Amino acid sequence: MKRILILLILTVFMVTGQAAPGWCDGDVSLKARPGLAGIYKINSPVLIDVDVDNRGERITGRLALIPRGGEDRNNWVYGCEVDVPAGQKGSYTIVAPGDVVSGTSLVRLTDGYKTMAETNLEGAGVGGGMVVIPLDEKFLGSSLISWLDRKYGGQVMVKYLSAEEFPDRSLLLRSADIIVADRDSLSRLGAGQKKVLSEWVRLGGGLVFSGESAASAKGALEGFSPLPAEVQGSSGPVQRVPWGKGEIIFSRQALESISREGKVWEEMGFDSWSQEILSGNKMDMVQSERNSLSEAGSYLPLARSVAMPVLVALWLAYILVVGPGLFILLRRLRRSDLAWIMVPAVALLTAAGLFTLSPANRMKAYLSQTMSTVEIIDPELAEIASSGVFVLPRGGTLEVGGQEGMLLEPLNRYTRGGDGSMRSLSGASPRVVFTGVEYGSMRQVYSYGTLQGVGTVEGMAFFKEDRLQGRIVNKTSFDLRDCRILVGRNMVELGSISSGATRDLDEPMSRSRIVNEREIYGVGPQVASISRESVLMSSMAEHVSQNKWAGEVVFMGWSDSPVVSLKVLSPSGEGQEGGQTLIRQKLAVKFPEGPFRLPAGFIKNSIMGLGGAYGELPEGLTLHNGSVKVTYDLRETLQTDHFKITAIDLQKAPSEAGYTIELLNRETSGWDGIEGTSSVISGVDSQKYVSGSGVIEIRLTSLTEKSGIDGVFKGITVEGVIGS
Repeated sequence: MKRILILLILTVFMVTGQAAPGWCDGDVSLKARPGLAGIYKINSPVLIDVDVDNRGERITGRLALIPRGGEDRNNWVYGCEVDVPAGQKGSYTIVAPGDVVSGTSLVRLTDGYKTMAETNLEGAGVGGGMVVIPLDEKFLGSSLISWLDRKYGGQVMVKYLSAEEFPDRSLLLRSADIIVADRDSLSRLGAGQKKVLSEWVRLGGGLVFSGESAASAKGALEGFSPLPAEVQGSSGPVQRVPWGKGEIIFSRQALESISREGKVWEEMGFDSWSQEILSGNKMDMVQSERNSLSEAGSYLPLARSVAMPVLVALWLAYILVVGPGLFILLRRLRRSDLAWIMVPAVALLTAAGLFTLSPANRMKAYLSQTMSTVEIIDPELAEIASSGVFVLPRGGTLEVGGQEGMLLEPLNRYTRGGDGSMRSLSGASPRVVFTGVEYGSMRQVYSYGTLQGVGTVEGMAFFKEDRLQGRIVNKTSFDLRDCRILVGRNMVELGSISSGATRDLDEPMSRSRIVNEREIYGVGPQVASISRESVLMSSMAEHVSQNKWAGEVVFMGWSDSPVVSLKVLSPSGEGQEGGQTLIRQKLAVKFPEGPFRLPAGFIKNSIMGLGGAYGELPEGLTLHNGSVKVTYDLRETLQTDHFKITAIDLQKAPSEAGYTIELLNRETSGWDGIEGTSSVISGVDSQKYVSGSGVIEIRLTSLTEKSGIDGVFKGITVEGVIGS
């Protein structure tokens, strides 16, 4: 009988344990959901929604992520503070790096030292690939989804997201690459959610709008502000409308009614769009800039040591005092017997003086430096990334707060003996707390978010024959120095532009220099040390190297006024603060009717290896062996079909470069090599190398197994006329 009773009790216990959302003391239960309906990318910040059902007394405690294997041995904690009244429910959010979430097994609620409840954290973390989020379940059965699955297989993850689960911050949509919606699904979103969606697109997302043309969708997009101007008058079955860093694809036909699976999606641009997403270049550039900010912030010009001549003078003075000085003084006083105490006393005074002059002791309560990049998307939205470095000369506890809505992430951490700890607390006012900071030790915090009210660098660039013309107005609050304009791989120096000032452009492109690393960093040959600017600008060189800005005109300038995105909350007292901000913005490009000249490195292009190895530098393409094909798209660069090519300059490499250049002849479908010393093809001869869609293809073939900097292929220069 006893055995039967024990078995019944064990059975009931097992059943109730499986049905509960997690362990609890009977009065409290938890439910946790990571990412977008359970999907998240491990290289992006992840939002975890946690619901607390408190059926007992009031709880004032903390939610924390518990890694697999138990408590974190390094004392790193990601969580948030909670305050749930008796008999009430509460909803909270925890933001943590994706790699931390992927290694988390539990979410635990504690009140003081007492564990109140915990629940398993389940979700699908992906290291890359493409995440597609339909806002209506009817899209799950569309031929778009089956086409993506057939073409890219396991690289594509699709998950329906309801309006109730839609996040309240655009930054938390970063795991999504494509969102599919229509008029009905958008109507279920609130005004705040529509603002979040519009911000996400402008920050680089891709929105597929089903069943509407761009013109008719204006009403459905009400609440999206500011709307792209192209929406007002676009027409056609499919339109791709750029919007900030992202774009909207409008399909006049409802996606769920399209039965063809292949050609239609390629015509809509999904093939090239999908390959760009799957390449991972977007996330690579974000990571590159994050690393550059971290490295640049580690250079602390504010923490300067005493000049070497001063130290030498102090030591000479000490030697003179301890040696002949004390000897003469004590001899005159006839107190040579005091030498045994005077020599140590002078040594102690000298040591105390040097100790006082050390950088750590000349600091105030703390030293902080914030390096930021601000990319202006439009007059209402800017994207900011910052790395703050904080030094406590006397150690203790460091608490750093971020602006509301910012994502905070602790970076490099140094502890001695494992006594220190870190707590990253999410919420309306996020903060990171480091305890046990060693004497004179450094901590770093990275923040990412959006800003409103930064202003804009207003202006437009024009290409008039071989000159870059236009006007720039600095409508930000920053006085900018060392301003530059990047035109593909070419750089134009502008100098300083103060807030509210105007600068006219009339620069000959023939005089602009091909960008190299030293030029784009802003470091001259006479500068031997690595400055903060040079380190931070390395990510800009990455953009240039990988053709991210081909066909773009990008403005950038430095400000010595740091953006206040991170603030020291503890220790209290006056600190020593500094930093710099890099302002960056793409300018609108216009090609007026008449003659034009597109410089080398500016034309939008793609590179395909044909069994060859190649590298990309800010100067251009280096070929090591084999062959590569470079495809130049004039239609996409010029933004029109109405143009005629009059000359192609291949920027022929010197003979020591070790490779040949060939063009695809559209009339014969064969490759034509360049003969003689001239690399310019003009007149009617140039037109046979341009396809009906405005594409020029060239092939580079290596003749040797080595190609150095002298053999860089800088691209093609194209001349022509724009007209109806």
